[in-house]
Amino acid sequence: MDYLFFDIECCDGKNICEFGYVIADENLNPLKKDIILVNPDAPFNLGWGKGPQLYYPFKRYYKSGTFDKHYAEIKRLFDKKDRTVVGHATFNDAKFLAAACRRYGLRGVAFSYMDTQKIFRKMFPDKGTVSLDKACAALSADSGKILHKSDDDAAMTMEVFMKMSALEGLSLNDFILKYADCGGNVSEEGEVTDADVITFADRLRRARQDRTNRLNTNNRKVLEAFVSVVRATDKKENALMRGKKVSFSRNYEKDHFREMMAFIQLLKNNGARYCTSPEKCDFFVRYDVCGEDGTMKECSRLKTALNASAEKGRPRIITVQQLSECLGTEEKALKNNPFPSDRVFERQKDKGLKSVKHPL
Repeated sequence: MDYLFFDIECCDGKNICEFGYVIADENLNPLKKDIILVNPDAPFNLGWGKGPQLYYPFKRYYKSGTFDKHYAEIKRLFDKKDRTVVGHATFNDAKFLAAACRRYGLRGVAFSYMDTQKIFRKMFPDKGTVSLDKACAALSADSGKILHKSDDDAAMTMEVFMKMSALEGLSLNDFILKYADCGGNVSEEGEVTDADVITFADRLRRARQDRTNRLNTNNRKVLEAFVSVVRATDKKENALMRGKKVSFSRNYEKDHFREMMAFIQLLKNNGARYCTSPEKCDFFVRYDVCGEDGTMKECSRLKTALNASAEKGRPRIITVQQLSECLGTEEKALKNNPFPSDRVFERQKDKGLKSVKHPL
């Protein structure tokens, strides 16, 4: 028996650009650590905010072979008999692997896996679902490795696995048996069976029922999805906003989920679009909030916007009220706007989106 610890990085949240792994013997002595760089054949877009930072320059990935060129090597790692496969938030990586096989018309990679994120949550329910770096910190695992470098992430997953088994005081076999339900299976057809998966339909239902109006993890995912599918529903001729990009203060976003959904739709209707990068936008909406001690809460986006504005003359800094006037609305009324229908999210439904692998 041996172990395969693996991790995948993507260029855009779906197309693989790295496959890193560690093979360890039955006592978790590492035998091999390696990384396979993959040409994603897609643009790099590292997602919400600053997103994960990859270790290698983009050109290194583009000079590598596409996934189909590495398929046989990767598949062999999973095909070995009597091998236990372990990852962190493994459902995500399993979906990436299945999607890559479908993209290139290849037979899916079938395997069963254990998930250290799920084991951690079961062992420490008060800490909830945590990213790999937070699991390492909580368990005092080796922090000398580079996050989002997939072979190092695989090594960190192994260390988390070792630390948790040691804390339980069980043999590795008994530890695996105790947490056998903390994993899933992948078929050759690319179907991932994982009882802990949250579908996008679940996220929509939660968002509609949420009365906090906060941009929590679930609502953030719904907002991100809405940004990718929003279409103009009532086009306006707005010369000031046409073709413009608008970014918002995090201070506003975090407590105004419903208003943000409405603003994103209104921007689209007026020929503009929402943007998360303050240095790339045309308008930045500032929102000043005081803490309990009376001091102004900082906003990293505002700092970036102010610096960009001073250097390049853009973005133009405006208030929520000014944006509302530009869009012909009143901000206080937006919270009660109808929530987008399921039909709007049709392309996002049931993608099996789970907790963020490296949450921001």
